[in-house]
Amino acid sequence: MKTTQSFHSVSKFSIIKIFILLILTFLITTSCDLTDPKKDKPKPEGYQEDIPWPSLEGVPWAIHHGNPQFTGRSKEVGPQLGIVEWQIKLPNKGYRFSSILSPVIGKDGTIIFVSYDDIDPPGSFLYAVSSDGDIKWRFPLSTDKNTAPPIISSSGNIYVADWESNFFCLDTDGNLKWNIKLNRPSWGIMNIDKEGNIYGMAADGVLYSFTPDGSIRWQLKISDFGTSSDAIAFSPDGNTLYLKNKRSGIYGISTAGEIKWKFSEIDFSKDYTSPLVTSQGMIFTLSGSLPIKSDGTRDTLLEQKISYGIGKNYLLDITPTIDKYGNLYIASEKFIISYDYFGNVRWRIDNLSLQYGFGLLCDISGNIYYMQIDHTLVCMNDAGIKIWELKLDGESYYSPAIHNGRIYIGTINGASKYFYSIK
Repeated sequence: MKTTQSFHSVSKFSIIKIFILLILTFLITTSCDLTDPKKDKPKPEGYQEDIPWPSLEGVPWAIHHGNPQFTGRSKEVGPQLGIVEWQIKLPNKGYRFSSILSPVIGKDGTIIFVSYDDIDPPGSFLYAVSSDGDIKWRFPLSTDKNTAPPIISSSGNIYVADWESNFFCLDTDGNLKWNIKLNRPSWGIMNIDKEGNIYGMAADGVLYSFTPDGSIRWQLKISDFGTSSDAIAFSPDGNTLYLKNKRSGIYGISTAGEIKWKFSEIDFSKDYTSPLVTSQGMIFTLSGSLPIKSDGTRDTLLEQKISYGIGKNYLLDITPTIDKYGNLYIASEKFIISYDYFGNVRWRIDNLSLQYGFGLLCDISGNIYYMQIDHTLVCMNDAGIKIWELKLDGESYYSPAIHNGRIYIGTINGASKYFYSIK
């Protein structure tokens, strides 16, 4: 009997204890949920979402400056050490303005780029290089100069144009799928819509739209002349392309080929940079110094803030970048400025000597990459503090690419021309 009473008293005590522990656990868990910094929080105003683009799905770096909005922002971490993993020396005639155009990277990590003014005829080639630095193949283009960086789609189509009026499509093994011969040579920076249609501006001032199989969807006369620095960026919803034409201004054009608006209040004849479009739809052109709304009107208040930070009499000839928090990075040959999403100056670094024509990049961590005129590639964090620098052999006039903790970049220095993997 005593044993039974003892057993019942212990059981009651255990039940009470368990009940109390459950209440405490609930209270602690609830408290942690309220204060846990890892819990999802509202994203700050100006946060830059990665925009889904079905025609480029799964491709790590499919187009010049990273994506159809030309933000220069990678979804991955960039190089951490600032050391050369490998380099390839390419044949070169030594022409002053020889170059390696903005590389793209396929699903399997293959790096694809155009090198022009090569020694071997016809003078320029589309190269495919493995992630280990081995040349897999090269495809001869039709002239010794080209200025249209390639595009690689999720289906594996590689699109490239040259200065002999050719528009090519290749597969990932370097085999020609089709070639279209147009009326006039010279191409600017092309783009691709969500359905896989390609858009490019030719030297006769005609904007073309092609289907993935090479059929011309439509053509639209824009000006009397197109230049190699003409560039096409896309709105976040994919319904509007923004064409920067040096001769006549900025156009908002539907994917059906209808002009929605034209902005020509500013002289774009000396602007060699690509426009940048935020995930909210703001278009930054003239190296990022001119913000234009999606309806084609200028944002005067934001423009005044940016102009105040820049000052006067500076040559802006470097394509800007924007990080995931909406911080914009604008550079000239003498300085770099970081603005927050509202146009307030976060910091400014002066007394620099930057390489003109380069495209600023940023990675998912907010690290910024730029090129100095002494051939030094620099990485700094989003506070403007230098992390590493690396001296390369030559100048770089286009936008590099970031993938798998590497930055891929081409340089030219007289008779020397190199392509680098830097980790």
